[in-house]
Amino acid sequence: MPPDRPKKPPACDFCKAKRVLCHPHPEGCPRCREKGVQCTTTPVCRRKRRTKAQIAADAAAEAEAASTTGSSRQTSTPRSRPPTSSPEAYISSWQTLPRVSSEASHDAGRPPYESQQESTLPIPPDPSLNFTIACPASVSMIPTWSATLPYPLAPALTEALCEAYMASSIHGHPIVRASKWHESLRRTGWRVENLPRNLQVTALCGLGIGAAFSADTAILHSFFASAAYDDAVFGTDLREFGKQRQEAVRHLLRNAMDAANEAGVVFHPSIENATSCYMLDVLMRLTEDNRARRTSAHRPFAKAYASHVRELFAVGGEAQGTALADDRTWAIHLAVDVCTEVASDGDISMTKKEQELLVNLGATLSARELRERYRQQSNTPSRSLPDAPPFFVLYLQIANRLKQDFLEPRLWSAPIDENALTTAIRSVAELRGVSESCRSRFDLALGGKFSFDDRPFLRSKEWSAESAVHALRDLIVYSWTTLVPPLHREIIRGVAELELQDVDDDYELDAQQLRARFELLRQQSRQLLEHAVLQQADILEGHPALSMMIPARLSAVLDCAELWVDEAMNGRVTLNAQAGRVATGLSKALKAAGWVWAPARLDPLVVSLDAIASVIPVAPPPALSPNLLSWALAA
Repeated sequence: MPPDRPKKPPACDFCKAKRVLCHPHPEGCPRCREKGVQCTTTPVCRRKRRTKAQIAADAAAEAEAASTTGSSRQTSTPRSRPPTSSPEAYISSWQTLPRVSSEASHDAGRPPYESQQESTLPIPPDPSLNFTIACPASVSMIPTWSATLPYPLAPALTEALCEAYMASSIHGHPIVRASKWHESLRRTGWRVENLPRNLQVTALCGLGIGAAFSADTAILHSFFASAAYDDAVFGTDLREFGKQRQEAVRHLLRNAMDAANEAGVVFHPSIENATSCYMLDVLMRLTEDNRARRTSAHRPFAKAYASHVRELFAVGGEAQGTALADDRTWAIHLAVDVCTEVASDGDISMTKKEQELLVNLGATLSARELRERYRQQSNTPSRSLPDAPPFFVLYLQIANRLKQDFLEPRLWSAPIDENALTTAIRSVAELRGVSESCRSRFDLALGGKFSFDDRPFLRSKEWSAESAVHALRDLIVYSWTTLVPPLHREIIRGVAELELQDVDDDYELDAQQLRARFELLRQQSRQLLEHAVLQQADILEGHPALSMMIPARLSAVLDCAELWVDEAMNGRVTLNAQAGRVATGLSKALKAAGWVWAPARLDPLVVSLDAIASVIPVAPPPALSPNLLSWALAA
């Protein structure tokens, strides 16, 4: 009998995304070495599906636990949140997170904790805190594991993280606002383990997002976090705090993913499960430190969220006929989701058909008609606000067209379509013109924009109608910039492929003309990139608190800054006073964004921006001269 052939190793991530044959090798497959990319292989994990008997047994156990906890809560009083400004509060709130090594595997087993009579807080080294704090076992310093939740958090910390979550931008999403996990958690005395299984997943996701914004000492392990939260001004380097909170956020994300796998949130469409999938995808994008471009196939929770939305908003779905079916509100929030995805990933997880369940993408005004409408409104003395949803519908149409024309064909290395790139540059330039007209109307209605000062910006302000209008104005100005990075990358790829082609002498003239046309496209996309980073720098300088949204929602700032720095280092950007102003503003914004998260890609980018700003005198920007985009922006 012939010996069994050894099983072939799985294909690497790059070859799997390209859908080509892979020849695995310990030093990297030949294709990855040829392309100069890191060859990584994600192991395939298959989870056994639960039987009906197991599902019924779990449901009976949950019902029995809910009845037991419901009777016990009638005689118990929820603990109030202790103050976090004293060492006593620091000690009482340390029953929150175990010290997990950042090098540990994400799927490591749960460590057994033994009871001790005395424990010492594992405070990280700090030159100003050269001491340790010991406390008796009565303070419950040792975490306990339960059958329903891997790690029960202290009620005081849970309440603090919920408050931080409510101040984040994630809470404003329509699906998330329809979820009732926050009210249910408050009724249980801020104890996650007392929630039903599906609400536990949503609550852990919300607590993980809250941990990314919280200044609690149990998250940051520093007594100076509260002072930095109160006194930090725009430009203060807060990256150290973002690095300190990574353990807590990743720990909560692992717990949320374990609970999601047990509850099967990706299989059963409901508002709670759609909320869990949406927030899990946000957390996974936040904690992802590598710079690899990820398609929707690598984001299972994003696809599960889109599937749940399709079921909820289909004919006869749970959301049909409710307040969730407001297409004008969905146009804004759907555009925010696409802005987050298209700049970094070059992909959109929700298909056009799924988007049309939420927003009518068919009948809308063209870019020229919409810009003319905003211009006419700006010429009237009325202070009414412009109609913003049509702009976001136009943005969604252009983004879907870009995906269909060259973002999807890129996955199987299709030839670059010069006509599609030309049309895309014209569409993005026209969208920029529409956003300028809409912004002028907003400025007229609001009486100008906020002026920048050096006041502390981290402390959350009370949300008002005026602040919501200013946020909508900034979103309109920012949205078109998210389409520039994938467009610029695609043109760079086309130029590189043309340089590598071997052309016969008979076709040399045609090849030279094609290279010249692509160089012109690259010059036009570079000008769009310069305008994009300038717009982003102006937005973040005018509203420094928006820097906190860069890691999770405004990721296009990172992508545009990286491309702009690369062009500047290669001598393709004029390093004038305006470039110095852009470099200074983006460096300040990224240092402030480090409060929420400090990925590995952030440090070299800040160093490069500081280097550019150090050799250029900063001065007010001069008036913009006519450029190559005038043909697209002309009326």
